[in-house]
Amino acid sequence: RWVGETPTAKEAVVAQEEPAVDVSLGPDSRVLVTGAGGRTGQLVLKKLAEQGISTRGLFRTEKSKKKIAKMLGADARVDLVVGDVSSAEDVKAAMEGCTHVVLLSSAKPQIKKRSLVRILVKKLFRMDPGRPSFRWIENGSPPPPPPGQTPQ
Repeated sequence: RWVGETPTAKEAVVAQEEPAVDVSLGPDSRVLVTGAGGRTGQLVLKKLAEQGISTRGLFRTEKSKKKIAKMLGADARVDLVVGDVSSAEDVKAAMEGCTHVVLLSSAKPQIKKRSLVRILVKKLFRMDPGRPSFRWIENGSPPPPPPGQTPQ
């Protein structure tokens, strides 16, 4: 099944009856939510905060961090930080003091096509081309396979 596909009615009922993971959060627990600026990340962060669970949200941009800070209001149990999930240093810093992680960040970046044009032009003029730029797609799901192909 592809991520984001709608489950059948039977699968939905089974999912409601049997939780996928039983996680016990004690008073000393702290949960890191990556992708906290995304649609699902926002919901998870909000639910954890509503339940009084110490939470840290990891955001890619200051803009998305500020948006969620406004939504949550002042809550001493929620810490919002900006970092890059592809940076070991940023992830290590974000995980400091956390006992659990909810990984909701996009797993698959897409190259920015304009950055390729910039690289090609610089190469034509024998300049240092630098590196291409990438963006993280909003929901992190791969596109569906072409007709007749099966998912990998």
